Amino acid sequence: MFLTHPDSDTPVRVLASPYSRTQQTASAIWSSLDHPNQSEERLAAHKSVPDILEVITDTPVPVLAVISHNPIISRTADVLTAGPSAPNIYSMRPGQLIALKIDQSNPLGSAQLITQFRLGD
Repeated sequence: MFLTHPDSDTPVRVLASPYSRTQQTASAIWSSLDHPNQSEERLAAHKSVPDILEVITDTPVPVLAVISHNPIISRTADVLTAGPSAPNIYSMRPGQLIALKIDQSNPLGSAQLITQFRLGD
């Protein structure tokens, strides 16, 4: 999931869960952008939506890429776009990316979907 700023679309920071599968996904991004590998424990599969939201609000950069696990990453997208009581809007599949424009000062329910795609589709 990419969180974007209106003036940019290239990730300034790319954070991934420490699990091997997300590290593999992130390594291609890190490599292509010449970024250092950055693991974030709060994105691990056993964590929760508030953990991911904390990562987002604690990382004030114009464009942040967050690589995590389902179902928490899908639920986080729901909460960002439609608030805490949002129905299940996004059901992200492996290799799927969504780009959201959010207001970091008030992220819950403020996000707008910019684009989405899935690798291999």
